[in-house]
Amino acid sequence: MRADPRGNLVTQTLGLGDPKPSVVTASLRYGDRILLCSDGLNDEVEDIQIAEILALKDDVTEAVEELVETALQNGGRDNTSVIIVEFRGGKGIAFLWRILESRWLPLITGVILAVIFALVLWAKH
Repeated sequence: MRADPRGNLVTQTLGLGDPKPSVVTASLRYGDRILLCSDGLNDEVEDIQIAEILALKDDVTEAVEELVETALQNGGRDNTSVIIVEFRGGKGIAFLWRILESRWLPLITGVILAVIFALVLWAKH
């Protein structure tokens, strides 16, 4: 999408119509990381540099700070939101299923959706 002239178009929103969630399935191993970010990061920092920062920083908080700082140093023309989820499960996928079945999943999902919704509303103003 970096080079696509339509890359800035919002293709789905919460609260309008019937959004279809994107689903990706992947096996996670201990220490794997999932990066969720706004376009304020990936518009300012190339994928290879993002990967290098994630590989060099052992602490996820330091990685988040480094990614945001790099985006700001590279121009920072948009708001930058970064969330890194690091898989620290006990025995592989069984641990992940315990999280998914737990009472915390609706709360975590609600918080993430609220943040995304707030960012969308804020971007419109």
